[in-house]
Amino acid sequence: AWAARAVGELSQGQRQQVCLLALQISEPATLLLDEPFASLDLLSQARLAAQLDASDHQILVSTHLLEHVYDFERVLWLEQGRVRADGPGREVCEAYAENVRERAASERGRRA
Repeated sequence: AWAARAVGELSQGQRQQVCLLALQISEPATLLLDEPFASLDLLSQARLAAQLDASDHQILVSTHLLEHVYDFERVLWLEQGRVRADGPGREVCEAYAENVRERAASERGRRA
């Protein structure tokens, strides 16, 4: 349905899908995606996640949206240039989320 439209006329989500398809067509060994879910509504995020899940490529994703990497085989939590955790997605994401909750509580305590 998008074939007749110029890329500039597509939504952000549609442009990102077209870009990913173009990359996949070139059959790279690895795709490195930096914040691919940024600026996407929930439906576009779901479409992109499904597209990534269906891919046969090795995919590296940099993201702050943890729900998209919970089921990843391996997730690295990077903090200030160092690996803070390395393991199954759910395990690393839960540790990161707990750390964020602790830091937020600490900041609230300092402001009170």
